Amino acid sequence: MNMSTLPMSSNADEPPDHAYERVTNPERYQVLHETASQQIDQLLARHALERVDGIDLDRRASRAWPESPATMLVPLGGGAPITFTFTPFPGVMMMFGHDGHGSFPACGCDACDDDPVVEADRMTEVVADVVAGGFTETRHRHILRADVYESLLRSVVGGTVCLKGPVDSDLDPLMPPGITRWPPWTPAR
Repeated sequence: MNMSTLPMSSNADEPPDHAYERVTNPERYQVLHETASQQIDQLLARHALERVDGIDLDRRASRAWPESPATMLVPLGGGAPITFTFTPFPGVMMMFGHDGHGSFPACGCDACDDDPVVEADRMTEVVADVVAGGFTETRHRHILRADVYESLLRSVVGGTVCLKGPVDSDLDPLMPPGITRWPPWTPAR
């Protein structure tokens, strides 16, 4: 066997470098569009919401995937709004609250090999957590340095995800300083 023709990797368990640059069969992620559409229909049936359909409703998603269709659900009784952007990958980017974000799949390259079913379940869990009132955002104002944004997503099945970092230019300029504890969504009557 000629070893010079094999891709070299520092660890036998790691994928070859070229796998990070390739996406084989992206159509397998079409299930994420279907899951998001089902989530939207279920949420509209169960909660008092305003639905807004359009293009580029999420500034971060529109920068990565311009001209992508999106649906924003705004709870009428309070709660963090959720925007689903349907990317041509196919994938779904979600924005919730002022600046919470999630991407489904998280990557999609052959090296990461995200399982579409696992990603659909993860999307469903994030939606459930936001709807249940498990999302909190904090904007720490600073005068002489960049503001710091922090988010906390508490899972309804246990566990939390906390993200913290400097405020980037995409942060909602209307996001108030301090803590925003988003309440649960109001059920439909």
